[in-house]
Amino acid sequence: MRRLIGLALSTLLTCLIVGCERSPVATNNSSTAPANDATLVAQVTTQPATTPASTQPGAATMLIDGGIVQFPPAKLVLKMKGGVHALLFSDDPPNAIRDDYAGNSFYFDMPLEIDGPDQLATTKWIFKAPTSERSDTVSGIYLDGRKKHLQPFDVVVEFDHEPGRPVRVYLSGQFLLFGAEDMPTSPGQLLVVSAELDASVAPK
Repeated sequence: MRRLIGLALSTLLTCLIVGCERSPVATNNSSTAPANDATLVAQVTTQPATTPASTQPGAATMLIDGGIVQFPPAKLVLKMKGGVHALLFSDDPPNAIRDDYAGNSFYFDMPLEIDGPDQLATTKWIFKAPTSERSDTVSGIYLDGRKKHLQPFDVVVEFDHEPGRPVRVYLSGQFLLFGAEDMPTSPGQLLVVSAELDASVAPK
């Protein structure tokens, strides 16, 4: 016991005379990040640079009768035939022509009261069906392949276009839902539809 006490006193005297090496004291320097923060910074800065956002629109969505329904990407073709016609349609996969196809699609042939495609953002397509009966139009929205057809009834479509970017299409209104197996004289079910679609401009 005496030897331990003597050793401790000897060590203390040596420190007082020669000076003991002191551990550096951590300072509250805001420019020095804690170790865990430095690791986080390193992880962030070593991530690969993100690529620019693609200008090609992705899958289209519509709000139909309060539910979100997904479609293939939207495309837009502007044709000059007795004025400007805007063809808005879904870019369906090749198997969409098969009878067992269960996807959704849409197609709208919209005559516009403008002189050229450069006036697209200044116009709108307004459609009101003369009756609520089923018609032989191909325009509209198709669900579950061709099993359900939402026929335009009271619809407005507007456009917003900036050069070099997809055309933003705003669609809203009422559609009549007809089933493929419904009787020709069966009344359609009125549904409310709204959508904001980014459509790539396809070649004519």
